[in-house]
Amino acid sequence: MITSSKQQILSLNKISDYIYHVVYSIDKDFKYIPGQFVGIQINSTYRRAYSILKSEDGRIEFLINTSPGGIASQYFQRCKVGDENMITGPYGRFFLQEKSTEQIFLVCTGTGIVPYLAWLNNRPFNDHHKVFNLVYGIRYLKDDLTLPFLHRTENVNVIHCVTRE
Repeated sequence: MITSSKQQILSLNKISDYIYHVVYSIDKDFKYIPGQFVGIQINSTYRRAYSILKSEDGRIEFLINTSPGGIASQYFQRCKVGDENMITGPYGRFFLQEKSTEQIFLVCTGTGIVPYLAWLNNRPFNDHHKVFNLVYGIRYLKDDLTLPFLHRTENVNVIHCVTRE
């Protein structure tokens, strides 16, 4: 069910030169499926889509890349705890298919890893027969989001492609 409500930033942490871990409040009855995204209203005319890292206990989390330097990037570089934004969603159908093979290859760069982190951290415990091969492109090792945010590592092979180290 798609909802729209004003939510408050609960925490904002810069975790690399250009990536922020942002936590908003969210309605307690908010439901999503790992792989979905929401729209965050940045100003009266601009809304940007962000993949959900996780949502539980009245909190919703995102990893936001501010390196493009656009309207939303500039907003997240200067916003502060307590600021409010309209959040709309969830949207999307980027889900792991039930009939997927035993060897699954996931390819992404930067914060494009967020839907995969949501999948991998929320896998059913009976999904032990699948092997996930995550090919992850990053500029520098310090930008690695698997270390702090990949919590379920059984049957996950991370292949880092570091381009500028």
